[in-house]
Amino acid sequence: MHHNLTTYIAIYKYYGGTTPTCVAPVISQEGSTITLSTTTPGASIYYTTDGSTPNEEATLYSSPFEIATETNVKAIAIRAHYNESSVTPLVCTPTCATPVITSNGTSFSITCATDGATIYYETSTDDMASVAIPTTSSNVFNSAVAIAVTTYVKAYAVKDGCSNSEVASQTCEYSAGGVFTPVSFSFSRSGSANTVTSGYALTVENGKSNADNYQDKSSSVGLDLLLKKSDESALFSTTPTSISITVKVGGGSAKDPLTNNVLAYLVDENGDNIAATATTVTTKVETTTGKEYTVSIPVTSSAYGLRIHHEKESSYNVRVYSISFSAE
Repeated sequence: MHHNLTTYIAIYKYYGGTTPTCVAPVISQEGSTITLSTTTPGASIYYTTDGSTPNEEATLYSSPFEIATETNVKAIAIRAHYNESSVTPLVCTPTCATPVITSNGTSFSITCATDGATIYYETSTDDMASVAIPTTSSNVFNSAVAIAVTTYVKAYAVKDGCSNSEVASQTCEYSAGGVFTPVSFSFSRSGSANTVTSGYALTVENGKSNADNYQDKSSSVGLDLLLKKSDESALFSTTPTSISITVKVGGGSAKDPLTNNVLAYLVDENGDNIAATATTVTTKVETTTGKEYTVSIPVTSSAYGLRIHHEKESSYNVRVYSISFSAE
């Protein structure tokens, strides 16, 4: 009590014998975000959003808040030993979120984070400057819009009780096969364990028993390994631009001079080699665990798996240590 009285007397004297008054809060709006502030140090701000007069029983302001509909905000600043400020009122209208325009190469879509907003858009195939500013008389976006050439798009969002959004613009590049999503997977051998990228499965088609990726030098055929998605779906949804494959193969020891080729095939839905993609590895690099082969392989959109074949070695047992595949 003594401390509060001392504080009050100090404040009273500082303001020339009068009780100071808190400065009324300022209500600021940016989009749908409301911010409250006061220049009175140490003052607390209380506010309401239903148009009622705020007091210390109202909501204590701590951080900016969002509004979704037209809102009657009132705020007051309160501090001990000060007179309460006057009440600041402001009718705040939310603003629709700016639409987001995306394209997959053959169509474009538009989304808005404001629930219930209607999106209007305009397009041109000439350039962005040629696109009209959208209005409520423009096209209404309901579902993906197909494109056959590069298309320039502008869009905005409208909702009753909200201010219109800003206009978004986007260049939607046309790509006959759509936008390709990069694909990568790998296999590696450590000790007696095979590790494969999650969602993919390895099958040893020709090789040692017990699903080992091992070719006995006395076998009459080479070594075949098949990598596919676990659900056996297609590797790609559209045609990639390039495919690269790295295969590491070793003999009975790191020094074994393997000479035969590694072949790489993409396979179709039935697991048959796609003849056009059969490729002999052209680059061989000696490594501490054998020989590393790098493959550049022709692209296709219909691949369901990757088959790696090592031609039979007459003098050495052969093991595939790793396979790395990527498509872009």
